Amino acid sequence: MNSKTLITISICFCLCALPFLNSAMAEQKVLNILTWAGYNEDRIIRPFEKKYNCKVNSKNFSGDEQMLTIWSASKAGTWDVVNPDGPWVKILAQQGKIKQLDASKYPLNDLFPIFQRFPQHWEGDKLWGVASRWGFYGIAYNTKYVSKEEVQSWKVMWEPKYKGKVGIYGWYLPNLGNFGRYLGFESPYDIDMNQLQQLEKLLLDLKPQVATITLTASELIQALANESVWLAPAGNWAAVTLKEQGLPIEHFVPQEGAVSWTESLCITSDSKNPDLAEKFLQWMLSPEIQAKLAWADAFHAATPNRKAAQYLKNEQAELLRMTDAGVGIVKRVSPRKLPKHEEAWKDVWLKFKGE
Repeated sequence: MNSKTLITISICFCLCALPFLNSAMAEQKVLNILTWAGYNEDRIIRPFEKKYNCKVNSKNFSGDEQMLTIWSASKAGTWDVVNPDGPWVKILAQQGKIKQLDASKYPLNDLFPIFQRFPQHWEGDKLWGVASRWGFYGIAYNTKYVSKEEVQSWKVMWEPKYKGKVGIYGWYLPNLGNFGRYLGFESPYDIDMNQLQQLEKLLLDLKPQVATITLTASELIQALANESVWLAPAGNWAAVTLKEQGLPIEHFVPQEGAVSWTESLCITSDSKNPDLAEKFLQWMLSPEIQAKLAWADAFHAATPNRKAAQYLKNEQAELLRMTDAGVGIVKRVSPRKLPKHEEAWKDVWLKFKGE
């Protein structure tokens, strides 16, 4: 067989194979996700793409307001999966922006009990989102200067010896919720205006104690790391980050309780690939992927699937409280949500900040 014959056969083979290659490429679907950091890391996304022969495009946001801005500025049908905080799920459902989910298609029974029928995700018998990552607030403190006995109560924040050593993350929602628990409000976000006045007085009394009100969580972590503050209301992820660096930072939920945060996964109502979006939610709730999300490079935080701890090192699960001990903490926290008198809460916070 001469070279011309070989070339002719090769060309014919390529021409015959071309329709099949085009068909395979055409079958590769694209999934567009709008999420918090961590969900789009390679060790989570690449195996999903390989399993489902798809391409995942992602964009991160750093707050629900930013998520909504990006979403509203995008063409209809751009996003398949969004990742709001729990309080936004019902709002998005009421606005018709997300699809109702079929609860039977998700491993809800594998989740910690509080997340199996999480009030922020259900409206009657209708499910609109699933919990994907969560955490709780408490007191992050430097053990060189503050004892565990002292942080049994939020009262430690007002102790004169810690004047100028308290750090505050500059967001009203978790702080007022935590201090509401200190005042004995079991559901701090549902308080009336008279109770809000009590909360305002408490907050203003704290002002002389405060060394800094940070714009970002990372700035608060840095303040704890360089010891410009010794204690701060903070999420447990802050202490996990600093302990991993070998710093003497611990985290404790005071006996009065605290508030928790929850990230959710939802499918948009105008998704172009709702079936693939459903598979992505199932993927993100699976134990092994939940473990990868829990110990994401972006930051470390608990995930709601109880079985995920099996895929973590024992010390990682302990740090994130993804153990039986964590169940006890869940009973002492109230889910963070938008307050009944939101604008009044914001006014109180502005007074505290001196704006």
